Amino acid sequence: GNGGNGSSVAKGGRGLLKRLVDKANRQGIRPSHLARDVRVLRLLDGHGADLVAVDATGRTPLFVACAVDAADCASFLCELLSHDDDCE
Repeated sequence: GNGGNGSSVAKGGRGLLKRLVDKANRQGIRPSHLARDVRVLRLLDGHGADLVAVDATGRTPLFVACAVDAADCASFLCELLSHDDDCE
């Protein structure tokens, strides 16, 4: 058995996953900046990723999605962030 600590292990795993979905490299680029598929963005969002994170040069995931012509990702981010002026 797991000695009754399965719940604490699961909680620790969620904490690790949260840190990983928001882990930035030296340039401040996070997984949300690299996503080119809406399914990836949904997964990141579902695990608490910061989808408005800014990299070292001031780029957000929405900016990057527009720059690489990932229209479906840009639309998803705009829907998610509909209160943001960048999406109007």
